[in-house]
Amino acid sequence: MTGIYGALFSGVTALNAQSQSMAALSDNISNVNTVGYKRTVARFSTLVTDTTSRARYSPGGVQAAPFQQIDKQGLIQASSSTTDLAISGKGFFVVNTRSAQTTTGAENVFTRAGGFTTDKNGNLINNAGYFLQGYKLDTTGNFLTPAGVTTNATDLFANLQTINLAGQSSVAVPTRNVGVVANMPPTTGVTPTQTTNVTVYDSLGQAQQMILTWTPVVLNSWTVTLTFNPTSITAPATAFTVIFNNAGQMIQVGTNTVPSTSGILAVSGINFSAVVGTAVGVTQPTTINLNFGTIGQGNGLSQVTGGYSVNSVTQDGVAPASLSGVSVDDSGFVTAVFANGLSSRIFRLAVATFQNANALQRREGNAYATTDVSGDPQLRPARTGASGAISPSSLENSTVDLAEEFTNMIVTQRAYTAATKIITTADEMLDEVIRLKR
Repeated sequence: MTGIYGALFSGVTALNAQSQSMAALSDNISNVNTVGYKRTVARFSTLVTDTTSRARYSPGGVQAAPFQQIDKQGLIQASSSTTDLAISGKGFFVVNTRSAQTTTGAENVFTRAGGFTTDKNGNLINNAGYFLQGYKLDTTGNFLTPAGVTTNATDLFANLQTINLAGQSSVAVPTRNVGVVANMPPTTGVTPTQTTNVTVYDSLGQAQQMILTWTPVVLNSWTVTLTFNPTSITAPATAFTVIFNNAGQMIQVGTNTVPSTSGILAVSGINFSAVVGTAVGVTQPTTINLNFGTIGQGNGLSQVTGGYSVNSVTQDGVAPASLSGVSVDDSGFVTAVFANGLSSRIFRLAVATFQNANALQRREGNAYATTDVSGDPQLRPARTGASGAISPSSLENSTVDLAEEFTNMIVTQRAYTAATKIITTADEMLDEVIRLKR
């Protein structure tokens, strides 16, 4: 009789195990389009009942335990959003349940779901509302430590900050170099004075008008004076000379007559402080390098027939500008791109790796938390040590294969049906025992 009852209980454990398998399959199929989702499979193991006699068999049954294939790489596909990110290789994005590490209730969790967007405060968050964490950088690319932290070590969660794009603006870059490509008319007794206007930027990013006045002196020789509008800007009073040969090539700039060298003239003594005040951290007066091409060649200033014409005027100063976009490279550097063409690295993504990633605990929003079995996270920047590379403008697809899941569903259904047959057969056997009394 114990054998029949044991068979009944064994059949019940089989029903429960196959039910667990069907639950995992249903979750997998439901999340076939969930970014970064890792499929779960049911792994079966035997339940053994101790026997008191070698002549008697005591059935135990079966149990199912969920196994998460978290370390399996999903297919990475391109995205049109610059803040959509994927990890190629090992590791997880570090995200926090709060926007600040020190906020009450803040908890760091880990995810492969890299569909990030900005919230109303400029923070990068994913669909579950988790805040992306990284290391903040200064203007030279060094790690900045948060308030109250005394070390910039990259393996400490205390050094992580929520990646925030709000309030990012580029600083002004004062003009240091000006290039002029122009043709001057051959000098004669009636050659008129020419002017070249150049817009330059002071240390505060304000545009100022610099005027080059070209006055013919003798054959093939010009003197150039530098003035500004407004006239309150101090400019050097000494004019300089530009001389051409009979072939129209520039052969002298100031005192430089060396062939094949750059015709660069450093004009010092320019002082914008009368207009804008002296900017903090910027030395006044300013020096601007005027580049007129290569001496002895025709790639800058020339003097040939055709009259005065300016082909191009370039300068390297820019005014401050607001953020126009953001980019992320494979090393996890988050770069702010500004409307004036400048860019600046502002953050670097943190990547967490685990000795046993498959033992992480599942959380809401396709995230994971550490367990004793998974081990503590190893925190480091992307593409360092065991950390994988960042795939920008990409998303990692679910690891679910529908064909495989539907096949496993058929197998599970048949196994469940077979388990019910165990119970009905054992019931019939018990019924036969009851009939013995009649």
